[in-house]
Amino acid sequence: MVYSTDFLTILLKQGYSQDKIITHISTHNQNHFGWSISGDNGYIGVSDPRDSIHHYANGCVNIYKKNSNNWDYLQTLQNPDLKPYDFFGHRTCMFGNYLAVSSIGDNIMGFMSGAVHIFHLENGLWKYDQTLREDIQGEKMQYGESLFLNDKYLVVGAPGAYNTGVVYVYGLLNTTFHPLQKITNPYPLNMQFGKSVTMTGDQLIIGAPSANMAMYKGTVFIYDKKSIHWEKTSEIQPDDEDYGALFGFSISAEKNKLLISAPHANLKANGNEELYFSGKVFYFKNMNGKWTKEKEFSNPEPSSHDLFGSDVLISDSILYISAPKDDVEEKNEGTVFIYQYKNGAWEDAELTNDEENEHEYFSNSFYVFDRHLFVGSAGARDEKNRGRIFYYDVTKVLNVSSEEMHAEPVITFYPNPADRTIKVSGNNNSYRLKICSTDGKIHMEKSLKGDKEIDVSNLSEGLYIVSLIMNDYILTEELIIQHR
Repeated sequence: MVYSTDFLTILLKQGYSQDKIITHISTHNQNHFGWSISGDNGYIGVSDPRDSIHHYANGCVNIYKKNSNNWDYLQTLQNPDLKPYDFFGHRTCMFGNYLAVSSIGDNIMGFMSGAVHIFHLENGLWKYDQTLREDIQGEKMQYGESLFLNDKYLVVGAPGAYNTGVVYVYGLLNTTFHPLQKITNPYPLNMQFGKSVTMTGDQLIIGAPSANMAMYKGTVFIYDKKSIHWEKTSEIQPDDEDYGALFGFSISAEKNKLLISAPHANLKANGNEELYFSGKVFYFKNMNGKWTKEKEFSNPEPSSHDLFGSDVLISDSILYISAPKDDVEEKNEGTVFIYQYKNGAWEDAELTNDEENEHEYFSNSFYVFDRHLFVGSAGARDEKNRGRIFYYDVTKVLNVSSEEMHAEPVITFYPNPADRTIKVSGNNNSYRLKICSTDGKIHMEKSLKGDKEIDVSNLSEGLYIVSLIMNDYILTEELIIQHR
């Protein structure tokens, strides 16, 4: 059965847009609906890891399908092996026709060892495929604490494994995910290696915010793909943050842009007042193969325990930063901070829940999909249910047009420098690619459509000019070829 407007309430908030709320279909009092959100291809999955339909905290993921301007309830997914305290839905990640869901409480390999369940879309419904687990016995391994999924790879973080942290990379072959690489913490330290994971181009990025806050600084590790495996090539650490800032708690990357959060960073106010756990977020850009810090963000009206940077996201070059314990009017209401670089300066917007209730934790999770921002408020209550999802038209929140939102740029390419291939992001557009040497000699010219991977292994090392032409739009950038 498909539920529609019975579960969608229309509100007008802060003059931004006509926002809507998705509420839980379950009726238990300890729910955390909206703990994790992900979507693609006209579907979104919203988790409630504490849902107790069959057993206490066995968890669930509700699937919604886009219907014009609404999102209709489609189905509820659960762990195929229902058990109490599984916390199914602790993390979700959807890409194309696949959905990965972690059960952080799974006990098969040991107490709270964790598992990840794979579902795929078939004939309009999501069906269970397989379950992945750690390859060792152990307690509190937290396998599935972080997830990343694209058309080729699934990355799973287990920051508690070996008491140092492990990251697993799986490859999609036919319709099954197979293990490709097990990446252990480069240092024998309890750093929560794998607390956060993401990919951009051929780079795998792993956050290790540090479990022992008195001894270790948080670190973000950069791995480059070499042949069929990833090798560590660099590390990012904050220069001036204290050891307990949790640098690397949440990370997000898009092409050559990277956000790294430190939600426990302390700030100063009124000269000497220490604002504990107010939080910071660091913005990096990849320039000539090196990640360089461009800017720091913090709450413009900070207070202690804002947890600014609990979650971060980059989408269409727009930055989203959560502060779920920001005290707007009431304690722990929560705020989403949104930043866009426009006309040579950063513009910002703040999004809050106007209902002004304590402990809403608005922005404990968020996701951007199909030009809509979905914001989880896992502490929100109605008569029986805890947790709601608010969603907004991003273009109206930022008061920009759709054309402006996608102005940077419609088509682009990466990585740069490149080795044997470059990837062109064409967004389903038709365009022409031309690669020339600096003397004007044309080495490649072809007509393409959509996302493509281009073989440049026949080009000698050096500097080239890449042009991507689409109607009146032309992107021209330098390309450095460096064969490894």
